[in-house]
Amino acid sequence: MLNRQAYLWLNKQFANLSIIVNELVVQWNIHGVVGVPDYTDTTRITLWLPQKLALNDDFKNNINSNWQIIESKLNDCLLFFNNLFQKGEN
Repeated sequence: MLNRQAYLWLNKQFANLSIIVNELVVQWNIHGVVGVPDYTDTTRITLWLPQKLALNDDFKNNINSNWQIIESKLNDCLLFFNNLFQKGEN
């Protein structure tokens, strides 16, 4: 079982991470830092937040999924940014 303080801390951290990553996405979209091939705006992330104090396999899987979502979105943003500085074909 997850204690109440850990539960509140975890919710706060994932809520903050969601805000930070989504603000990066907003800035990327505003400045046109988007990915090929379709050059559409990058989508925001939605993270899972625990609703119970239960510490079980679903909880662990959802936490791991959150980290994968964050990592994937940051990698996408970095790739889009790096693509801006690639040398063109001669």
